[in-house]
Amino acid sequence: MNFFMKRIKNYFLFLVIGTSILHSCNKKQNVLTYYIPNELKEYAVFQPGSYWVFKNDLTEKFDTSNIIIAPNFSYYHEGGYNSDPIWEKCTLYYKGSFLFSAYLDPYLYSLDIHGHVFEPLNPQSFTPGKVFKLDARTTLNYSGIIDTLTIFGKSYQNVFTTTNSFVNQQNDTVNNICYFVKMIGLIKYIHSEAGQDSTWSLYDYHVIN
Repeated sequence: MNFFMKRIKNYFLFLVIGTSILHSCNKKQNVLTYYIPNELKEYAVFQPGSYWVFKNDLTEKFDTSNIIIAPNFSYYHEGGYNSDPIWEKCTLYYKGSFLFSAYLDPYLYSLDIHGHVFEPLNPQSFTPGKVFKLDARTTLNYSGIIDTLTIFGKSYQNVFTTTNSFVNQQNDTVNNICYFVKMIGLIKYIHSEAGQDSTWSLYDYHVIN
């Protein structure tokens, strides 16, 4: 009798645990999940073996960056609670002094170039001319699509251009102008600060998507 009751008890515990797991899964399915838009990934996500060689238009200095580790996709609750929406995040690891690191989430693509961290793309809208106010001192402007842009004798089509502007501690306006091509990434970068421009253009590349 004790053995029979023990079996019933074990079965009951298993049923309770199983029901709890199913309930938990069902609850989790009701939580909103925000994924990185595929269009944004086409501009920014690359695999190990990809590299980009940039040349400074003024100094003629070369700088190279390459992907050394596969992009890391992670998921987190926006507010820290299990009931909060889940956001997808992607971190990219670069080796080299030109591109340091980058991360994407459903709202912004953050890029670190020569120590300047800024947001060049916002996937919520790819509408040319639209201005996003990222914070009190920073805006992101979509300049539109350039049909063809020729750099070092190579023509790139459908070039997406953005300008990230902010006011630094010296009250100077800083502009980061980026030119992107799908499946290639950044092809030109202009950093303008205190009346001085620094322009880097893509000289050579090999990408693995």
